[in-house]
Amino acid sequence: MKTVEIVCLIFKSVAYLKHIIDQAERYGHADGYEVAYRIVANDATEKVLNYLKDNNINHSVFNNPDPNEYYINRVYRAYNYAISSSKADIVCPINSDFAFSPRWLDNLLKHYDGTTIPASRLIESGKMRSGKHGVEFNCGRTTEEYY
Repeated sequence: MKTVEIVCLIFKSVAYLKHIIDQAERYGHADGYEVAYRIVANDATEKVLNYLKDNNINHSVFNNPDPNEYYINRVYRAYNYAISSSKADIVCPINSDFAFSPRWLDNLLKHYDGTTIPASRLIESGKMRSGKHGVEFNCGRTTEEYY
């Protein structure tokens, strides 16, 4: 059976950490695959690191070599680490502010061709209309508004 690892970066928000773990546990399943998730603590705060450790959450720690480097470069570097350090057959990167629906991973993996990295897409409000399979609605600006 092929393995899929869902990887998510987290920096300073325990609320978003709890949110994405809830989403991964609720909706991170795919027929015919063994699925796991891993949180990558990307230059994370002590509060986030302690939460991960205290709750035995599968995670790894990535500290960027240059903490003054431009923010988005540090994010991409952390995703490169997350993907290259995975032992799974397939890696699916997500963001901590994503929300999922039932069978999202099954539907995403239908398009996996063996050579690409399957990834969902979050379009920030007002930036780009959803495609033909997209769903548009305002989930709020915080995890509390979402639920």
